[in-house]
Amino acid sequence: MKVLVMYEQYGAGVKFVMVARTEAVTMVSPIMTIRGNGSGNPYLVFGEACAKFTGHNWRDLTISCFKAASGGLEGWI
Repeated sequence: MKVLVMYEQYGAGVKFVMVARTEAVTMVSPIMTIRGNGSGNPYLVFGEACAKFTGHNWRDLTISCFKAASGGLEGWI
């Protein structure tokens, strides 16, 4: 399963939205937050949240990330 994570930094944390896609279905998460920095290995940063959202082990997911540099995430959900 492919998961796209769109994230933005705020204060001491990261806001993010996940979009999971298969051939049959597309799911979009609500805006979620985690503490820390969103940069780095996406499996270490977002893997647990992606696994919980999709119901699949994070090792079975293809996680791609991009940082929202302008505007907010609210328009994406």
